[in-house]
Amino acid sequence: IIDNSQNLWVMYSQTGLVKYNLETRKGKLYETEDGLPYNSFDNLVADANDNIWFPSPKGLCCLLAATDKFITFTEKDGLPFTDYSDSYLFFDKDDSSLYFSDRDYLYSSNTYTLLSRKKQAGTKLFIESMQVNAKPYYFDDKKNIQLTAIENNMFFSFELLDMAQN
Repeated sequence: IIDNSQNLWVMYSQTGLVKYNLETRKGKLYETEDGLPYNSFDNLVADANDNIWFPSPKGLCCLLAATDKFITFTEKDGLPFTDYSDSYLFFDKDDSSLYFSDRDYLYSSNTYTLLSRKKQAGTKLFIESMQVNAKPYYFDDKKNIQLTAIENNMFFSFELLDMAQN
C-alpha cells in the first residue's frame, strides 16, 4: 500500500515490515527487535493518519505514524478475539472504520475509538486527598492504610491525568 506521505509499505514473510519512501528513496525495515509484535502477516492497511494496521496471532496491530511505535489490541481492549492471523482488513476512509474478520463474522471499529481506548488504558489515577469521618486523613506515601471499625465513612478527591504525548 502507499500512504498519504508517499511511503510504500510491504510485508516480507518471516522478516518484517518495510517502509520505503517513494520521494526520498529511503527505506526502513521494522523487525521484532523494533517492537513489531509478529513478523509475518497477510495484509495491511493505512488509516487517514497514516497509521499502519495489520493482523497477527498476537492481536490487531498498529504502527503509529506520529511516534513510530507499535501497539497491539486484544480482547483486553474490547475486541472480540485476540488471534487475527486469519483476518483480512479494510479501512473505510469515509468514516474511519476498520473492518476485520474471522472465519465466520465481519467486525468493524472506528480507528480513533480504538486508539483513544488504548491511550486511556495507560492513564494514571492520583488520590489528591482523603477524609475519614469528615476529617482530613494524611497518608504520606503509605501503601497500606489501617483504619478502625468506626472509621468507616470515607471521602476521596482524585485526579485522572493524561500524561500521553500527542
